[in-house]
Amino acid sequence: MSTMRALTLIAILFGTILSTVPDCNGWLFQRVEEKYRETEEVSLWPLPQKYKTNPAAFKLSPFSFRFVHAKDSSAGPSCSLLQNAFRRYFNYIFDLKEQRENQDQVLESELTELQVQITSSDPECDGYPSLNSDESYQLSVDQPAAVLKASNVWGALRGLETFSQLVYKDNYGAVTINKTDVSDFPRFAHRGILLDSSRHFLPLKVILANLEAMAMNKFNVFHWHIVDDNSFPFMSQTFPDISQSGAYHPYTHVYTPADVKMVIEFARLRGIRVVAEFDTPGHTQSWGAGQPGLLTPCYSGSSPSGTFGPVNPILNSTYDFMTSLFKEISNVFPDAYIHLGGDEVDFSCWKSNPDVQKFMAQQGFGQDFKKLESYYIQRLLDIVKATNKGYMVWQEVFDNGVKLKADTVVEVWINSNLEKELLNVTEAGFNTILAAPWYLDYISYGQDWQHYYKVEPLSFNVSSCRDQKETFNELNSPFSNLCMMIAREQSTGSDFCTHPTCQICLLQTSLCPKIKIQLKADTQIHVWKEKPDYNSELAQITAAGFYALLSTPWYLNRISYGQDWKIIYKADPQSFNGV
Repeated sequence: MSTMRALTLIAILFGTILSTVPDCNGWLFQRVEEKYRETEEVSLWPLPQKYKTNPAAFKLSPFSFRFVHAKDSSAGPSCSLLQNAFRRYFNYIFDLKEQRENQDQVLESELTELQVQITSSDPECDGYPSLNSDESYQLSVDQPAAVLKASNVWGALRGLETFSQLVYKDNYGAVTINKTDVSDFPRFAHRGILLDSSRHFLPLKVILANLEAMAMNKFNVFHWHIVDDNSFPFMSQTFPDISQSGAYHPYTHVYTPADVKMVIEFARLRGIRVVAEFDTPGHTQSWGAGQPGLLTPCYSGSSPSGTFGPVNPILNSTYDFMTSLFKEISNVFPDAYIHLGGDEVDFSCWKSNPDVQKFMAQQGFGQDFKKLESYYIQRLLDIVKATNKGYMVWQEVFDNGVKLKADTVVEVWINSNLEKELLNVTEAGFNTILAAPWYLDYISYGQDWQHYYKVEPLSFNVSSCRDQKETFNELNSPFSNLCMMIAREQSTGSDFCTHPTCQICLLQTSLCPKIKIQLKADTQIHVWKEKPDYNSELAQITAAGFYALLSTPWYLNRISYGQDWKIIYKADPQSFNGV
């Protein structure tokens, strides 16, 4: 597979949900006694958890090679998701543009098929990926046929990507693949990219190109920051006047229902969730013109100033509107989560408004406007809960003491007191997205990518976690997001968590006896669009410096090597001309 195709990553917000036991002074991640081999295997990106290659090589011909469903697979030709993937990867494989040196190659014969075996009774062909999706797979490339095994289609998609990356052209131009064994699973269940389509409108083709690149790099969450102060390009069928008045242009700079449906299906076929963000009560200036009475009138002295602030939290009409809007949003976006924002609320307009002040007094809030914000957020959360959706929020919602559901995802984006914030959120039992270290839109000079890469999301310490290094070493088990490997190697009654989002199992009774919850921390990289132009910046961000980040959400042993970024450094950023 073309190396640049494999490494083409996207722009804009990279995220990984970490579900894990705390690091406990670093002992949890032990150095694996193997080294990178600077041969063709390095083209695999992100690196698999386990892989072994052999100089024996096989030819692939577009006239004879095919992807097939294994005879004992629970998925067959009626599985349109896999059929689509077969066609897509066939085109990738036989559209190679580069040759790779392979001095030790011993060409044995031709490989004519890759058999894909789905082992679970429900292959999930018609479903949507979720936080609980099993993306593990096993791949064996050998005669008489290559075999890809996965529990469901989501793992199969990741395995197909790996297979395509193993293919290359030899010195004579023959499409070739080496004998290889791969056992793989993601380090984190949530590996996301945020695109901001409000500050700068993104044409549909740009979004789809980014989704394609996400799949190439095994990212699985598209965090769509679809609206903000600047514009409201989401075309609501319930409230069409908002985009009519709030978009940059009501016809050319909007996402129609058909556009949104296309994005969601394009993403689904690549195993990518689409999590839409509708940020309130702040970041809503573009909503006001199309929905009179929604925003708070600001005052200058005793008279209205003619300007407006955040959503007006004291009116029942506000909550009637939110109920209708989020009912529509929950029907349009099938994912189990909606991102509700809740960050950067400017209280100055609320402070200036006499009606708001009167309401504050009636509620006993005094002059604590965080309580007013929490009042609004709490009512909004109840509205969203009624739609049977989970929610993600920015960290201010947690910091202000809003009562959250147990499955709430808290996104940490403020860089100050970062470890303390992660500690507070995870000890409270919430999933956490760590975004603060990876704001890629920040202007900087020199080689900043090494800084991004060296951030370890699990470096925060949990005070009540005892160092039980010897106890854990006795397990001597590889990590698995489903704890499957541990279960196979340790058939004891140890109390490991078995939830599918558990990347590293918490042995509550031995490792951290005082912690009776599954600790989770999540990471995400942001590139916001106040200034940059996507078409030009996209190529810059996807240069070699950014590639180094890609292993963090997938490859478990990345943090063991320390110097593996030097391999990435050898990539030539000038060789990339854009998606």
